[in-house]
Amino acid sequence: MSPGRELVRSLQDEATDWADAFVRRQAASPEQEALLLHAIHIQRVDSGGPSRALIQLPLLVHGCITGNMRPAIPIAAAGHFLDRSIAILDAFMDGDPMPEWTERGPGEALLAATTVLGAFPQIALAELERPGAEVLNLQRILAVGGLRVSHGQQLDLSLRGNESPNPEDALAAARGKTGEMMATLAELAARLACDDGAKITAYAAIGRDWGTAWQIDSDLRDLLASEPSRDLINGTRTLPISVHIADAHQSDEARLPRATTPEQRRNDDAWRRAIAYCISVITEYCDEARSTLQRQSPLQPAAGELAELVAGLIPWPDMRGDQQS
Repeated sequence: MSPGRELVRSLQDEATDWADAFVRRQAASPEQEALLLHAIHIQRVDSGGPSRALIQLPLLVHGCITGNMRPAIPIAAAGHFLDRSIAILDAFMDGDPMPEWTERGPGEALLAATTVLGAFPQIALAELERPGAEVLNLQRILAVGGLRVSHGQQLDLSLRGNESPNPEDALAAARGKTGEMMATLAELAARLACDDGAKITAYAAIGRDWGTAWQIDSDLRDLLASEPSRDLINGTRTLPISVHIADAHQSDEARLPRATTPEQRRNDDAWRRAIAYCISVITEYCDEARSTLQRQSPLQPAAGELAELVAGLIPWPDMRGDQQS
């Protein structure tokens, strides 16, 4: 493991420890402390996935601009709070099983998610060593970002069960849900690091492009590695599903997806076309994020780690469908 990677992982652990200590300080009672810690410990951060990225992205952006990642730890903790609370709310909206909440029940799960989402990210930003007006502006940016994420989620819900979904709407939902969340965290870290408006906008764009690509990649993995596919069960119209349905309409095939297992979807011509298209979209977004990063003359070691984080989204070789070489 490179020294840069070791540093990022050490700071990631420091950020999650910071979040734990923060919850313990803020909780009004031992019972509330236990509930909220349970919420942020579910699916604890591991070596991959959005949780890791939501913590690492603010650290890396700040490091790219200043050479120092540590000052962004409160923003990284805010990303952790956002990720864990939104994951619980997502499970509610999608009707997914929630075995981690069997003993406590759905009421406490919803209470924990709304408490973490509504309070902790904003209070975490108040821990930054900045003048009050600057902190207030960062909190405003976080709130506006939350509105954009909510709009993306609303668009996603509006497409559910649609027999003729527009792939452009599905892409907009992915950009809104995850792209805007990543853009907001990147902008917060960039504003903490500098007052260069063009640079702040550029790093927000990197977050948005990478987050959008991540969401599409996640949707593909649900189809190609999950059995059963939660998105197909729930009627969710992700980009690959929307493209597949649109293709089926044009070829007068059955409107709704027929292949029921990952292996069947890999071998189905219509699915392979949808997969190939989505991989081209992922690649385009990742390439744009990397190009934008290069133009910012980022500082090491954060620059190399952020570039690798973006490059790590390039899909598995066996996901490439008709694009396989």
